[in-house]
Amino acid sequence: TIYQVPKRDEVVNFKDWQISLSRRFRSLKLWMVLRLYGSENLRDFIRDHVNLAKKFEDYVAQDQRFEVVTTRYFSLVCFRLAPVDGDEDT
Repeated sequence: TIYQVPKRDEVVNFKDWQISLSRRFRSLKLWMVLRLYGSENLRDFIRDHVNLAKKFEDYVAQDQRFEVVTTRYFSLVCFRLAPVDGDEDT
């Protein structure tokens, strides 16, 4: 067979003793960011980006060449080129 259970008297195969890496460990990334920056700095960083998105949305709304497609959500601004004379599908 392809897979064989090791016998008790055989040499230890250290691949059987490793941490399982078959699933993503996303919480480690979050934990490292919180440890590195701290919750207050992370909060300030997010607020700054939300404020930058608000400014960008205002700039886009003031420019006649562009239009805001939908309301800003968090720090995501959806915009497009304004349609030219009856060309609404672009």
